[in-house]
Amino acid sequence: MGDVVPLGRKYVSRVERLVKSSKKDFKRGLIIGLPPEVSRGHEQRELIFQEGLRRSILFWDRLAWPTNDGFMMPGGPEIDFLEDIGFLERPHYRGFEGLQEQIFLDCYRTCFQEFECRDPGAWAVALEPNAADPDKYLFEVGRGAEVELVRAVPVPRVEMPLEEVLEFRLKRQNEVTAFMNEKAEFFQRWVNSEDQAHQLRLAQSRIERACLDLIGVSRECKYPFSYSNWNIGYVFGAVTSVATYSALEGLSKLAAYPFVNEALTGVSGAALLVHKANGPKKRQIKSSPYRYAVSIDQKLGNALEV
Repeated sequence: MGDVVPLGRKYVSRVERLVKSSKKDFKRGLIIGLPPEVSRGHEQRELIFQEGLRRSILFWDRLAWPTNDGFMMPGGPEIDFLEDIGFLERPHYRGFEGLQEQIFLDCYRTCFQEFECRDPGAWAVALEPNAADPDKYLFEVGRGAEVELVRAVPVPRVEMPLEEVLEFRLKRQNEVTAFMNEKAEFFQRWVNSEDQAHQLRLAQSRIERACLDLIGVSRECKYPFSYSNWNIGYVFGAVTSVATYSALEGLSKLAAYPFVNEALTGVSGAALLVHKANGPKKRQIKSSPYRYAVSIDQKLGNALEV
């Protein structure tokens, strides 16, 4: 997918270092490629995929992109190389029938279940803007929560070569890891606390600091970044009380406050929001967060440039 780009030594070296590191200390994998609605044109779908690929390489340790007999999206030399060295897996599944959207969802459900069994708690599903909603098909519906980070997380633009994304990750591994850790632990930091309002403020402060650190180092890169909106799905554990789930409506009001200092970032409207939401039943999966939907706010265009 994308233009044919020669793979130089620098690119090979960066990827090999990254893969060696991710295999040694694997924590987070992401299943990518669940496509936007098929009514979108090829160029728009390509752009969304390339943006998502750069974001995924920056933040996750390993990727999976499933295929099926009914669809086999080619990757190009960069994707082929990521697959060859083991950073990207492309499992192939057979036997699904029906409309294209249903085939996609069946394929991704099978992939998620397989990888969840192999590495319990390590994998999540990526959604792209306007992708088919997998919650209706992938999981038995239970209780969950959704956290939104609005205009708070810098992500590489499609113009940034993959080798530069890898270079940035290797150079700024501390900031990337800190953000991913705070995001992963955010929910559990307060959901089972006796003083949830206080713990929510503390958790917000920690993830805000991580976002600000990422924004700071992204400004040092010669390639532009954009601010993005992250919609993160969390799973309620079996011990989480019904009262806590019900209290999310009140907590969401506490959470809806201006996020990341506008004077420092130059972007207005950044916020952290918390919602009650459907989610998979905990017995089905161990991953929490279990899904991500990330989008670029197109309304502000270049105003989002870091």
